[in-house]
Amino acid sequence: MVEQRGSPRIEKALSMTLRGDAFRLVTETKNISITGAYCQVSQPIPTFAKVSITLSVPVMGQERKAPQEIRCEGVVVRSEKTVRENGNPEKYFVAIYFTRLNVQDREILNQYVTYHLTHYHA
Repeated sequence: MVEQRGSPRIEKALSMTLRGDAFRLVTETKNISITGAYCQVSQPIPTFAKVSITLSVPVMGQERKAPQEIRCEGVVVRSEKTVRENGNPEKYFVAIYFTRLNVQDREILNQYVTYHLTHYHA
């Protein structure tokens, strides 16, 4: 299968908070790139909903240093209900495209993604 996205993704769990008009959800990424993230949440978020995002990104090469917080804006481009198992509450997979990410934060995220691509996918 050929990757359709313009930016490579890595499967890493980063702490993530999503805020919308009527919700605040804390979750982790399932995968991430410099253009977006995929995560699982406890309630549905409609496609095309605008969200404010806070990501906690480790500083590569300085693991003892506190992670850096990245704040950005995004839009939900896909939202799917997961299969409910063993009476567990419903969950939803959400794909988010970053619409506003400042240059400095984009570089932090790019360094993180590139580090994992070159050190673990080589």
